[in-house]
Amino acid sequence: MGENITTETPLLFAARRVYDERGYFQKILDPGKIRISGVKEFQAVEMFSTSTRQYGIRGMHIQVSPHQSRKLVWVTHGEILDVLINMESKEVFTFELKEDSELVLYVPQNYAHGFQALSEKTIVNYLTDIEYHQASDTGFNPLSFGFHWPKPIGVMSERDMNLVDFEEFCESD
Repeated sequence: MGENITTETPLLFAARRVYDERGYFQKILDPGKIRISGVKEFQAVEMFSTSTRQYGIRGMHIQVSPHQSRKLVWVTHGEILDVLINMESKEVFTFELKEDSELVLYVPQNYAHGFQALSEKTIVNYLTDIEYHQASDTGFNPLSFGFHWPKPIGVMSERDMNLVDFEEFCESD
């Protein structure tokens, strides 16, 4: 993972919504706005959407070299606490994302990513700048890095529960 050092940091930006009698229209990927914010050019390659039950946790996932990815993350239903870890400095970043907000989170390369759903039904969307590569998809158990999740732990996937712990993951670097 240390092969491709990044100087980018996570970034929250507003993706303005335009409302009318039908609801709203929102432009998520606005290259001009992202460039102004200091992020290298972002070209969307794939989009994913996930539904998670209340207090469920997904993560901590990262796609490692040579297929590192960057993401744009936003919520279209519900609310999450999004957690990122810079795998170089081990610094933890947290962000609240919710459906009634215009906020989009930029996740740079070399950041592990996970979240806890804070509402009954949550839908989270991701745009990535590289195709998913299963062989580069890895991570660590989201309960293993000393983070205090804000709500009681709900459902987690068997895969996430069986990921190595944070310390072991860092040692394998």
